[in-house]
Amino acid sequence: MLNALKIPFVEFSQNHLDSNCCGSGSGVRSAFPELAEKTTLKRLEEMKDFGAKTLLSACSFCEFQYSTVASKYSFNIDAIDFNTLLIELLQVN
Repeated sequence: MLNALKIPFVEFSQNHLDSNCCGSGSGVRSAFPELAEKTTLKRLEEMKDFGAKTLLSACSFCEFQYSTVASKYSFNIDAIDFNTLLIELLQVN
């Protein structure tokens, strides 16, 4: 869908079935907040390394987790939920 909309994107090195969960939606954030933060930081560092400015996720828990951790550690990275992107695109057109 992103290709069809001509929105440039880069995927994480581990993606699709091999992707890492940030832990927010699976309860890791509640039970082991340090582990969830460490996992999220690793992914934010990867994003920073390839110059990404926005994380697009189909999971609203990921949006919250990445936004929270990015803000805490001063990453200049926005996180948005896929549904939010669709709404924004529909409002533009």
